[in-house]
Amino acid sequence: MNPAAAEGVAVREFKLHKRAADLVAGGGDVVWNEIVRGFADPLSGSRIAPDAAPHAIYRQMLDVYAACEAFARGAGADPAPSLKAFRSRLGGTL
Repeated sequence: MNPAAAEGVAVREFKLHKRAADLVAGGGDVVWNEIVRGFADPLSGSRIAPDAAPHAIYRQMLDVYAACEAFARGAGADPAPSLKAFRSRLGGTL
């Protein structure tokens, strides 16, 4: 497990523990934003803007994935032509 995933699990477990303790004590539910405040706040100037080019490639990949999945389930034709067309649109980089 990578460190970021481990931290995420730890924070979620803390929330569950805190919520259980609060409910047993008769308090209200703990708010997620209160738990991660200061721990997961974005750094100023760290916003990443979306890039349309990778998004377009991803959308095309969804069609290829659907063809592969249908074939694997026995509900579709061989996806080789879809894979070949996708590779050619990317300049053969895959």
